[in-house]
Amino acid sequence: MKQLSRRDFIRAFGGAAVGGMLAACQPSPEVVEKVVTVEVEKVVEQTVEVEKVVEKVVEVPVAGEERELLIHWRTNPEEVELFKVEWAKFMETHPNVKIQEIYTSWDEYDRKTDLLIAGGTPPCLWGPMAARGGRYYAPRGAFMVLDPFIERDNYDVSVFYPGTLPLCQWEGHWIGLPIDVWPGLLVYNKTLFDEAGVEYPGQDWSDKGWSWDALLERAQKLTKVEGDRTTQFGISGIGPDRMAFRAFGQSYFAREDFDVGYPQKFVGNNADFIDAMQYMYDMVETWGVAPTPAQTEALQAGAPSLFMTGKVAMDMFYPWNFGSYSEIQDFEWDLAALPWPAYGGHDLERFNFMFPDQYFIMKGCLAPAEAWELLKQLCSEEGQLGYPTAAGGMAARMSVAGSVFVQKRMEQTGLPEKSLQVVLDAAEIETASESHCFVNWQELWEKGIQPHFERVFLGELSAQEAAAQMETDVNRIIAETNPK
Repeated sequence: MKQLSRRDFIRAFGGAAVGGMLAACQPSPEVVEKVVTVEVEKVVEQTVEVEKVVEKVVEVPVAGEERELLIHWRTNPEEVELFKVEWAKFMETHPNVKIQEIYTSWDEYDRKTDLLIAGGTPPCLWGPMAARGGRYYAPRGAFMVLDPFIERDNYDVSVFYPGTLPLCQWEGHWIGLPIDVWPGLLVYNKTLFDEAGVEYPGQDWSDKGWSWDALLERAQKLTKVEGDRTTQFGISGIGPDRMAFRAFGQSYFAREDFDVGYPQKFVGNNADFIDAMQYMYDMVETWGVAPTPAQTEALQAGAPSLFMTGKVAMDMFYPWNFGSYSEIQDFEWDLAALPWPAYGGHDLERFNFMFPDQYFIMKGCLAPAEAWELLKQLCSEEGQLGYPTAAGGMAARMSVAGSVFVQKRMEQTGLPEKSLQVVLDAAEIETASESHCFVNWQELWEKGIQPHFERVFLGELSAQEAAAQMETDVNRIIAETNPK
């Protein structure tokens, strides 16, 4: 096996580093974060009694009484413009409300959120628009409970995709509403399939015949080798991505732990998990149907993605790819379901994942009734036609996704309605990723899973050894970080 440096490996497979720097005259970010965390905890403790009062005050505010809503969002120009339209609409129908906007870069977003909470000015409207998800703040008591408003208005949450709803709840209470959903599926190069005379991937998520073993068979036919160099691959790399095991019907943790937010133990030290990890490795090193990091870098050669080079037949796809892929002119492409999790003698149930976002009202908001009305406006059909749909996202409200989203993508890409249905079907069955569901995911991944996963692909550990080491380290972290 060709040995890779850790730097080369992470460049190809790793994620983006997270963080932001304060001004040079300030204490180090580590010190500031510790101080802010302490202050956040203090503020949360001090607002427990306030929360009890706020949750009961759901009546319509006194007419003419001035109220202010503080909004914190990231500095995405397109999103900012869409939200400004929403703020204007809301203030027109609520003339007593003034909206104060704070927009922060991705790198500074989470730190700014902490500073706002610690300073006693928590955002009335907030979304997980950087590294931290809502599950980071929920157990810290940062969100207002929405049960009284939902009960008073008989608010219908069934209009949203089912997989988006668990992250809007914490310990049996509603704390948010869904914004959008980013399901995972497969994209394939139709031109390469046609040239090789290979059957297209399946578009039916219930088709067990379209399995990982079936994908491997087609990927082998679509891989081209010239001399000692592979010039075309059947599929791009699928590991060691954080959620790679979900495509094989598995996770590092039990399914019942996802709604709780805290895993109870590592469950991957078994034949299903180990063989899936070996399968991912073999696709690169044994069967050669997926590229190594070095091969990826050489083939991509500055292109926006490996798939867009036309030198890989299949790849993972998310709705954010529509924008760039709609510019492809050198070949035809289409969408497909991810394979059924049947591989090497294993036949499991689907456990595919998506990335959903949510709106939350922070505890301590001084205008909770108005914040709830704004939340309802943003999550209405009209509101979701703005952000996220107009920004290129897929609305969490099923009616908007099923009509406007599909029509927009048909116009943008030229794909038939049947192909876009694959996206809608994915959103119906997929559930949130580990990165969204678990409070301490970042530490579990970075310290307990990722190092051993990478070492398999570096040829330093067998899949069985990696699973055993993951089990030891993950269970230690769980014991250290789960609530006592």
